Amino acid sequence: MPELSRFEDIMIKMLFNDDVRHNKPLEGEKVFMAAKIEDGVVTWCDGEIDIAPEVMYKNSYAY
Repeated sequence: MPELSRFEDIMIKMLFNDDVRHNKPLEGEKVFMAAKIEDGVVTWCDGEIDIAPEVMYKNSYAY
């Protein structure tokens, strides 16, 4: 399973504007940096937390 750290040209910056409980673990840098790609979806915590690819695409832009 690929880890994001293997893709040097990828940067993920996320801003949570809600207080959803399931996002709380991502506040820790170690957890956030442990993201993995599973079936084309960025996931954390063994797949318990994910972000839909269409949401990432819709809200992404080139730096």
